[in-house]
Amino acid sequence: MRQGNIIVIVTTRDEHVAKEIGTIEPYKIELLTKELCWEIIKQKTGFEARDDKEQMKDIGMEIASKCGGVPLAAQSLGYTLRSKDLNEWEKVNDSDVWNEPTSRNGSLQNQVLAALRLSYSGMDHRLRSCFTYCAIFPKGHNIIKDDLSHQWISLGFIRPMKAPFNKHQLSEKYIAKLLGMSFLQPSMSPPTLSQTSGAYYEGITFFTMHDLVHDFA
Repeated sequence: MRQGNIIVIVTTRDEHVAKEIGTIEPYKIELLTKELCWEIIKQKTGFEARDDKEQMKDIGMEIASKCGGVPLAAQSLGYTLRSKDLNEWEKVNDSDVWNEPTSRNGSLQNQVLAALRLSYSGMDHRLRSCFTYCAIFPKGHNIIKDDLSHQWISLGFIRPMKAPFNKHQLSEKYIAKLLGMSFLQPSMSPPTLSQTSGAYYEGITFFTMHDLVHDFA
């Protein structure tokens, strides 16, 4: 704020929106390079600790180039690839999903949609139900971790097949997987009073969903 004037900065993925509401020329943030996408994938896969990293490098770079410079795509794919071998990396790279059309409403970039689909296809069917359930929350909503866990359990999404996991432990495991794939992310903004019943609670963990992930869900 300067001398009573308010400056508003608007962020959007839609260039048309930026031109409609902007009073100056929109500033376009550059996409990541293939090399930076590869660095994200390496970090997510624990690449440097792998015994087969030399034979995986070339195929990894090809996958990185298909992320379209979008960090979300690289993060999601990197986590999905971390426990897979060379043959499975090649299947991801050669998947027909990369050539499928964009989403119906155009809200998802093609590379992001492909990366999310590939990550989703590797999920256990119960984890898929837990993930898609999150679409009931509004975009940008602060999701209370414990509430989400209890809702999953109440709806029958959490069903341990065998020891050592009980329902709450399995719910924690599912949340960790969704965080690893960037399908959930820690909330960076404080919750509103309405989300905490008008009171402040210590020790509560909040999650949110990236807008593109929410659209996909």
